Amino acid sequence: MTDRFKGFIVHLDKDLMEDKCEEIIIALKNIKHVANVKPLISSIDDEIGYSRGRREIIAKFSDFLRDEILNI
Repeated sequence: MTDRFKGFIVHLDKDLMEDKCEEIIIALKNIKHVANVKPLISSIDDEIGYSRGRREIIAKFSDFLRDEILNI
């Protein structure tokens, strides 16, 4: 038996202005079996999450460099 999908989550590679997204929204709505497209507005919470993620990655990379490469 195969699984049935109820939808997909699509992430943009960067935040876009509303007027730039109209073509994307129209294109998605024109795909067969697409019932609805609901854009999500970015918020300060998104930026905080990205910032924390970048900081964590930099810290882990610094630890790696210090411990594995530089042997300090």
